[in-house]
Amino acid sequence: IGQCGMIWAIPSFRGRVAPTFDWAKRLALVEVAPNWIWRRGEAAIDAPSQRDRAERLVGLHVELLICGAISTPAFLLVQIRGIPVLSWVAGELDQVVAMLAAGSSAAALDHLPGPSPPTDMWASSGSLQDHLAVAPSLRGAPDCICPRCGRRVPLSCANQLCQACGTPMLVGI
Repeated sequence: IGQCGMIWAIPSFRGRVAPTFDWAKRLALVEVAPNWIWRRGEAAIDAPSQRDRAERLVGLHVELLICGAISTPAFLLVQIRGIPVLSWVAGELDQVVAMLAAGSSAAALDHLPGPSPPTDMWASSGSLQDHLAVAPSLRGAPDCICPRCGRRVPLSCANQLCQACGTPMLVGI
């Protein structure tokens, strides 16, 4: 994995997207490029802390985390390491991967019941590739991150409030 395309990690349980990233024991790893799936693999993610779980994703060279529920601390720890998160996803792993790899919008996927998902990838009808093409990354210069809603902007954020929720922005590390 990691030779030709982008690596997606999906916490898995019995062939489905696991209900939550925070307690999942296994990750399905998928390497994809536009409109095709290259390889599949699996890895353990039994790290003792959310920070260790986020570092495990970095060690696996993950470029997108697709998951069910995710706690705010885990979400922010993954995001500040430059890994976009598509949360609130539900369904069979193969179906989720096939739909996203084919360019379906995140809104076309099954999602967990409850309030609106915390990531802005659900907010528009664009494809996943559209969102990832413009997603800022913390692998270069630090972005500003809202600790409440996870919104990121690639600008200096001294004394700035999040435009989405009004929370003071923080510099990502």
